[in-house]
This record gives sequence, C-alpha cells and structure tokens, in this order.
Amino acid sequence: MDLFKFAQAGGTTFDGAESINGYSRITWVERYSTPGEFTLEAKSSSGLAEFLPLGSMISHIDTMEVMIVENHEIEEKVSDDPIITITGRSFVSFLENRIVGMNSARAGSTIAPYVTTAIGPHAQIVKMINDHIVSPPANANDVITNVIATHSIGYEGTGVAETIEFGNLLDRVLEKLKVWNYGIRTIRRNPFGIPGGDSTQTVINIYAGPAQTAMSPPITLMFSWISGDIIEAHYLFSQKNDKNSALVISKYFQVVVDGSETKYDRRTMLVDGTIFDGDLDAVPTGVTKDNILNGMNSWGVSALANQNATSLTQIDLSPNTKPQFRRDYNIGDLVLIDANYGEIVVKRITEYAEIQDENSTTGHPTLADPITGD
Repeated sequence: MDLFKFAQAGGTTFDGAESINGYSRITWVERYSTPGEFTLEAKSSSGLAEFLPLGSMISHIDTMEVMIVENHEIEEKVSDDPIITITGRSFVSFLENRIVGMNSARAGSTIAPYVTTAIGPHAQIVKMINDHIVSPPANANDVITNVIATHSIGYEGTGVAETIEFGNLLDRVLEKLKVWNYGIRTIRRNPFGIPGGDSTQTVINIYAGPAQTAMSPPITLMFSWISGDIIEAHYLFSQKNDKNSALVISKYFQVVVDGSETKYDRRTMLVDGTIFDGDLDAVPTGVTKDNILNGMNSWGVSALANQNATSLTQIDLSPNTKPQFRRDYNIGDLVLIDANYGEIVVKRITEYAEIQDENSTTGHPTLADPITGD
C-alpha cells in the first residue's frame, strides 16, 4: 500500500503529495454509508509523529478516498523504542464540524429551523451538505475550500420539504443515508475521469449501490468456498431477530402488519415510521392520510421481508483470488457468496479493510443483506 500525505499548507486543495514511509503496519478501512478509518503503527524513532501532525490529509495510490489524521497515541516502555499509533477517519467525518442551521444563527438571534426543499432524498442530502460548506449559501468563513457535494443517482426526484433538527451535519447526513440505504464517498480532485469525480474540485458523492430485486439481482461477481476464493467465513444461525409481525409508529399514526402466525408463534418488531409525517405540524386527513398509511404498511412489509434467520456475516478472501477490490468490485456492489452449510446468498459489500504489515497484505470485505427494491 503506497501511502502519501498532501501538503499541509494546501488545506483541502489536496496538492503536493509526499510518500509516507517507516510504518510497520497499516489498516485502511473504507465503508459504504459511514466514515471509513485508518490505523498506522510505527516506532517513535520513525519520525512519523512529526511528518503526520494532527489534521494531516492522507491517501494511497489505489484509492480516491482521503483520510484525516485525528489522533497520536504513544506507548512508551523504558527498555523499548516507543510505539506510536496514528489513527483517523475519512474526509466526510469533517462534516461533524458544521452545525445544521448555522446560517440562520449567524443571521439573527431568532430561531429559524432548517428546512430542505421538496426534492428526492438523495438530492436533499446533497443540498443539506452544500448549504453548509459551499458559499453561497453557506457563510463565507464556514466554506470548505475546493469541496462540493454531488450525487450519482441520475435524477433529482420528488419529495416533501423536511425540517431537519439542529445537530452536527454529519449525524444528520448519516441518519438520512441509513433510511434510504445510500452510500457516501470522497473522490479527491483528479484528472483521471473517475465516475462521480471532478478535475477541479474534490467531491463528496452520494450514491446508491445496485438494487436487489426479487427476480434480477445485479450481481457483480461470485466468491466460492469450493474454488478457494474464501479462506475463512463467519456464520450466524439465529431466530432471535426473526420477526413475523410489525407495529409501525409514526408521529401521528400506527399501522399493524401481521403474518399468518398467531399466539406463541407471533413475534412482533417495532418499526420507525416518522419518515412519513415527522415534518408535519398537524394531523393529516383525506388523501394525505391515506398515502401515509399506505406507505407505513409497505414500510412494515419491507421490514419483515428483509430479515434473514441465517446470516453469513463476514468472509476473508484468499490473496490468490482473481477478482480484485476496486478493479472488479467496489464498496456498495452486490456479490454472490457460495459458502458452506448450504449458504448461497446475495450480499452487499458495505466495508473493505486492507491490512499491510512487514509480512503480508490482506483484504477483508464486510457483508450485509441488501434491501429488496432499494
């Protein structure tokens, strides 16, 4: 893994790359819908504490992601060279330093809620980010230079205006990503024509992994135990979370979705339905009420359908497997796993950890059940 840092004076322009050397181990983790992270270990005598001061921006040649150095931890013993552990998170974590509604606070002392426009949820997320880091409309001194949010969904969509609670911008973005099963990634400024990227500025990109449908899942590729692609697998066989009834609660309504099971065999889950009316100030009626109740019913059906009593939670891939991360598949892709115990399942790649030390380089994808029709 060829690590490098960007020039400190360049801030978020990401210029002047310098190679990072002298570490003994690096773990680099990229994720689908939450910030990734890295851990770098080295001897104190390596000089990396001085070379990578807090706030440094780093990357490596095989990725467009950028990470921020956030912590230095030193373990010191009298008889040994102290060990320094340098950690940090992906660039999108910086959004926690912006507060939703900051512009109205700067404009006056009277509280004014932050309200999104009536566009699709992916476009709302993009607007919410840009309203707080791009000027205008963000205050000029709150801008993150050379950075803009975009989406790769392909359409703006329609939706309803939503009032977003005060809080740090990262938390509010992650909440909406979770609801809609979208991903978030940083694509640093580059001249390579990377899809979703830009040659003049760095992009915080909202995107959707391929949708799992009942009849035609868009499988990227297959990993097989028999063919030697998988060298270790973790399975969970459980009925603990296998529910067959749902109570969907919104701000004003409640909807029950039952299966055929009764009495002892009935197991009920609670489903949050405030996405449908949480932004309303009065009890809706008529067609609006009917649409909300229908949506809540579908939400409950979807929640029940997307359970899986048998779960293949993680696999370790052989270093000799032909498909390679970033070349043949990426974060967010759907893959077919042909494992043991009769497990042939479709999974989404939600995380990928790269680990390199003095002896080897390994890769570990983390898998999740895709949401049907997402």
